Amino acid sequence: SFLRNHSLPITISYSHSNLRVASKMIPCQQKYNIGQQLCVSIPIQNAGFATTKSTFTGLPTEHVASLYLSQFPNSLENAVLLKSETYQALNSGDQITPKIYAPIPTTWPAGIAYLHVVVDATNKIQNESNKADNTSFDVGASAQIEVTRSSSNLKTASAIKVTGSVFEVGQQVTLSLAIQNNGSERTLDGPAGNSTRFTVNFYLSHK
Repeated sequence: SFLRNHSLPITISYSHSNLRVASKMIPCQQKYNIGQQLCVSIPIQNAGFATTKSTFTGLPTEHVASLYLSQFPNSLENAVLLKSETYQALNSGDQITPKIYAPIPTTWPAGIAYLHVVVDATNKIQNESNKADNTSFDVGASAQIEVTRSSSNLKTASAIKVTGSVFEVGQQVTLSLAIQNNGSERTLDGPAGNSTRFTVNFYLSHK
């Protein structure tokens, strides 16, 4: 046919997938203390016309979503990776809304913070039509939370009481003292740690 100029040109194309953060991330609550477990719902959608694959002609491929904590609303600069989760391949039009759970780092400063997610964080999906909507803040879908730093505050709540007023050297003395935790957190062995006992020292001093 081509010798007689009867051949016909055609166009061959592949259908693309398009993983994206479909809508606003929703934290389970707006305020978290350092060390506290947070959770956030992440709407992930394949808005393309093909299943997510590692190549255009390959098999359906799982993908990774990574959750970050950041001090900035539109940046991962100095952000902390909280957790990465792997999800199964998504067919065209499919959407999932998984929850990711992770603790707030105990070194994180108190104040406003932002949760960002990157879908296909390991870049396994190679048949995508658009990588620009894989990061939540690029599509206005990141979430704002408040991080608080609660602490205990032990203090003496009354004067020391002693049974008697005159004592011999070596004599046993009975003392009592009211102690109060005036803070907003119980006494712990560290930030987000376990409840702990504490020691009270009594001293004998000359005027």
